[in-house]
Amino acid sequence: MPKTTSLLSAVLLGSLLAGAPAIAAVVEVKPAAKDVVPSKLSNADEEFIDKAGHAGAAEIAAAKLALQISKDADVRAFANRMLKDHTAADAKLNTIAALKNKTPPRDPDDAQQAELQKLGGLTGSAFDKSYIEGQVKAHDEAVALFTKQGAEGKDGNVKNFANQTLPTLKQHQSHIKQLAKSHQ
Repeated sequence: MPKTTSLLSAVLLGSLLAGAPAIAAVVEVKPAAKDVVPSKLSNADEEFIDKAGHAGAAEIAAAKLALQISKDADVRAFANRMLKDHTAADAKLNTIAALKNKTPPRDPDDAQQAELQKLGGLTGSAFDKSYIEGQVKAHDEAVALFTKQGAEGKDGNVKNFANQTLPTLKQHQSHIKQLAKSHQ
């Protein structure tokens, strides 16, 4: 029996036993990540997942620092968006990777860790300037990485993830470059 039918039967039976009227609407329950096809990843696709995982973790960590340290409303607003968008992208990447028997990194790489440590030692306008500069560089690199994966990726699901995430990364890139101009 399909999951939708068994769920509907259980809800109707439970309603009838409880003396409640039957539910008029049918809710279809779909398995998570139903469109992800398990397959062996190419080395390039695995490398993309590793780089994207590290980059996402670094974005999230930098955003958290900005929210702790910065007093600038524009920087804080940008950091809030980075936290929200990169957390969502990270969850999607983790889902796809898990179904491909790949575990993406959950932490920034060594170079990103070192940059975050330096950033965490700053305050005031020095922090804001360094955070903004780091975000310009990170988003230039991310747009290049996701553009390449979207064009050259071998696995359809990983390639689609790159192409679906790219417009948001380009928005971030544009936003941070505007922020950099206004904070010179």
